[in-house]
Amino acid sequence: MRRARGGRRHPELAVAAAGGVGGGGTASGRVYFANSCVDGSADVCIGESPTHTLNILFRAQWRTPLGRFLRAWSLRCLSNEDRTTLNGCTAALSREAPPESVFPMSLPFPEAWREFESEGNLGKGSWKSSRAKKRLSAEQLVNLQIGLFNHYHSGSPKSLDMSQFPTSLTNCTLSTAQKEVIARLRAQAHLFCASTGGETPSVGRGRARILSQLQTLSSSYHHDQVDWRVLGGASVACRVDLDRIAIPERAGILSPAPFLCPERRAVFKDLAKIIEPHCDWPSRPVRPCHMISPEDEVSLVRRMLQSGMCTLIPESDVEHTPEGHILRGGWFAVPHREGKLRLIFDRRSLNATERTLPWCESLPHGTDFAKMVLDSGQTIRASGDDCSNYFYQWKHEESWMRRQAVGRRLSGKLFEDIPGVEAGKSYRCALKVIAMGDTNGVSICQSAHVGLLQQCGCLKPGEMMQYGKIMPRGNLWEGVYIDDHVVVMRLPKSRLQCKPGHVCEFCTIDEGELQDIVRVRDSREQYKKTKPPLVRQQAVRLSPGV
Repeated sequence: MRRARGGRRHPELAVAAAGGVGGGGTASGRVYFANSCVDGSADVCIGESPTHTLNILFRAQWRTPLGRFLRAWSLRCLSNEDRTTLNGCTAALSREAPPESVFPMSLPFPEAWREFESEGNLGKGSWKSSRAKKRLSAEQLVNLQIGLFNHYHSGSPKSLDMSQFPTSLTNCTLSTAQKEVIARLRAQAHLFCASTGGETPSVGRGRARILSQLQTLSSSYHHDQVDWRVLGGASVACRVDLDRIAIPERAGILSPAPFLCPERRAVFKDLAKIIEPHCDWPSRPVRPCHMISPEDEVSLVRRMLQSGMCTLIPESDVEHTPEGHILRGGWFAVPHREGKLRLIFDRRSLNATERTLPWCESLPHGTDFAKMVLDSGQTIRASGDDCSNYFYQWKHEESWMRRQAVGRRLSGKLFEDIPGVEAGKSYRCALKVIAMGDTNGVSICQSAHVGLLQQCGCLKPGEMMQYGKIMPRGNLWEGVYIDDHVVVMRLPKSRLQCKPGHVCEFCTIDEGELQDIVRVRDSREQYKKTKPPLVRQQAVRLSPGV
């Protein structure tokens, strides 16, 4: 949110849904939007769908420079146009204007604007009515986008009356370039308005957190000053609760080195190469986020010592800056599955002194599946595994312990029962494993997981999913996303149930040994051999996709 001249708020975040430029009127339902006031009330809320939100926002009274601009612009365009609707588009789209710049541009869909002003009475209850509402909402969304772009093009004026609009802004003709822009915006707006977006959860991460933050800020929108401090409690970090975090019974059971290629193995064995020169270090390290009580911290350290997840090193051995500041991290937690927390190592002070390894090129993305084309007689089925406490299963190099310190100073008296600990010395907890929070943790663990599975014949070059790369041309798609392994098979619908032991005309020939069956069996044998624990509850076996 940026503040415009004169102390008035400029609704940058409004983007295209910047309604609130209609002639007022009552609004049923609920709507949430910045810098708007529905029926003179300061209350703000959430629309049930994009169409519902646009309908209500249009009736909100906007008290912003953009709202005044849109109102004046629409009135001028509607008073100067004599266009009619043709197949859902205005007749002006078929007219040519001189090939000039795209903006300023006239109102592309005046009929949609008028429909919204008349409350869009399309006859409720029919399927045709619902479809028409979505079409009008898409066209009105384009109207608002064009108005927003015109506002930017005009220099975001604080006030503007109709007489100040240039002729090019209110004429009824559109150039070829303008028509292309409108067509693209309309296609995307139609997709947006045709989807509800799903129910927004009230608790959890992602959209739930965005919703919570918007609602937190909503009480400030009708004031001249927005108090950003109200978001101070909106951080995802929470205190470490020992009863809700997961510590593996046995940590650091695998070394990444055997599963890395020779070049990366050499780097991992000598990570001092990635440490930046002292002259490039911050003058003062970041103060870590450490959200655990001293008593719980001692209990946490003991649990981690028992599992082999950490060790105690003398405070003098911990990495320091040239100015003498100790480089250490802190513990905090973030919400995980229901009733559980994920333990995070705040390693920012050390991350700032290290280069990032470019080893994440093998990461896939969910959108890659949009590139899989199915014929009418085909479907897909998927299998997957999730490794438990994945990062903590990979042990770090011993030479890196001095850069893995976390938490408060620990007195040796508290750990006299630990071999090698002296009561008169001060110690720091140092992780022996790769931590969630390490700037290179994902790079190392992703590359090691890929190497682990490639050693058993999985993730072959022509079958591996990688974001930004050409997708596999065959029927088997396989990918690794840090701790998750997924195998997807495109196959005829008639073979969806085929697997070893299944009886059908096809399985009598190949005994159900399809590619995905073999690949999943090989990967699970490799996991059993190398012994990273799997989350049984999250394992997926031959799940049909479509």
